[in-house]
Amino acid sequence: MKLKPCPFCGQVPQITEMEERGFTYKMIYCETYDCPVDTSTPRFYETDEEAAEAWNTRPAETALLARVREKIEAEKVGANKDDDPSDRAWDRAISRAIRAVDEVEKEARG
Repeated sequence: MKLKPCPFCGQVPQITEMEERGFTYKMIYCETYDCPVDTSTPRFYETDEEAAEAWNTRPAETALLARVREKIEAEKVGANKDDDPSDRAWDRAISRAIRAVDEVEKEARG
């Protein structure tokens, strides 16, 4: 699974395998020296996929995209549905905006 760049420094993080007291686990971290990502309380995962999914989860991005989609859909519902060519152009623009949000959401999921 592809990792998103670090939201603080923009660098691609690393997944490393650690072993301690007979347990093997995965840890994900940013290698940039002065990156403000807090690694003092690391999270441990059983697989690379689990670590990547946790790292790539960005609740703020997800919430923002949902809100943008909601606003676009509201504009589409509120648009005048006459046979006016400008209204059809508006509908096409709204549809393109929704497709753009779909693409961003797909990229955000990795």
